Amino acid sequence: MLANQLPLLQFGTPLPPIVGQIDAYGRPDGKKYDQRFMAALSIVAFSDPNDVLSYAIPVGYEDEYMDSRRCPEVVNVSINVVDAINLFGIGGFVNPMAAHEAYGNDERVIGLMVGGIGYDLTDPKVATECSWLETVK
Repeated sequence: MLANQLPLLQFGTPLPPIVGQIDAYGRPDGKKYDQRFMAALSIVAFSDPNDVLSYAIPVGYEDEYMDSRRCPEVVNVSINVVDAINLFGIGGFVNPMAAHEAYGNDERVIGLMVGGIGYDLTDPKVATECSWLETVK
């Protein structure tokens, strides 16, 4: 199962000692850049709109709940991993459990995980069937 459940896993976990200072640690001109734990922690969260058990990571989650010294970067990927079926002629229906369990069977998900999007190593299926919308904070 590859469904995103990161915010759910946060319940009951104490906040890290340093939050809300990603720019200070993660930017080369930041005041605490030399104290960061790593160059960047990239989090890619996959969710299917039909999967009721996964969801996008909320904007600002990394600032509120993740240690700033890890320089976290969050990317949300919304992708339909199960085709809809026409149910009695009333429109598309997707089994939510099938959507929750199908990420590992979708070539585009694996392609995105391995080669990203918009790079030389981007999987051909990703390049032809996926697009992205970048949001800026």
